[in-house]
Amino acid sequence: MKRRTIVLLALLLALTLPLASVASADQFSGTGTIWAKGAGLAIVRGDGEVEIEGHGVGFVWIKDAETLEASGHGRR
Repeated sequence: MKRRTIVLLALLLALTLPLASVASADQFSGTGTIWAKGAGLAIVRGDGEVEIEGHGVGFVWIKDAETLEASGHGRR
C-alpha cells in the first residue's frame, strides 16, 4: 500500500510538471512592466524602452540593436 501511494504521487508529479512550462509560454504584447528579483535571464524583443535597476555588480547583454542609448549613475 505504501509503495502504491509513492508511485501514484510520483506519477501525479510527473504529469503536472509539463503543465507549468506550458502555462509560462504565453505571448504578451502591448505595454506593461516586468519585475524580477534575483539572478537570471530575461529576453526582451521589439521596440521600446527598458529600465533596469539594481544593487551591486551586474551586466546587460544587448544583441542586434540598431540604436542604443544608455545612462546611469552610481556611488562607491
